[in-house]
Amino acid sequence: MTTKTIKGISDDDWRDFKTIAVRSNLSMGELFKTMLRTYNREKDEFWKKLFSHPPLLTENEAKDMEKHMAWRKERGFRKHDFGI
Repeated sequence: MTTKTIKGISDDDWRDFKTIAVRSNLSMGELFKTMLRTYNREKDEFWKKLFSHPPLLTENEAKDMEKHMAWRKERGFRKHDFGI
């Protein structure tokens, strides 16, 4: 049987992982698969929630803003860097 290692995992973290597997009555492989599925599901839910948000500006407001930005550019207004 070969032992596989993951770089950058401390002994404490590895012990915690094994403890969680024992408490959950799972093998470490099953716990790892469960953690990956949970991570992917939550990641997908986050992006769906982020991109399903309604737009901040209406189409008319966006077009109006573009007109004002073009006007400022034509007149030579500069962008200011206030060092914030």
